[in-house]
Amino acid sequence: MTLLDPQAWSGLGWTGGWQRLSGGEIPVKEPATGEVLGSTGFADASDIARSAEAAAAAQ
Repeated sequence: MTLLDPQAWSGLGWTGGWQRLSGGEIPVKEPATGEVLGSTGFADASDIARSAEAAAAAQ
């Protein structure tokens, strides 16, 4: 997966690997122009809990 291709990561978030998050998507904007560059996943409470459990198990 390359980060240069927005289709490879749009709508995804990193929680031990790229995956679709439960909170939907939010746009990533260029601050100076407001141009939408892509989107990223938005984590909700279930995503955070899953990530915390995985981190605890890895220790």
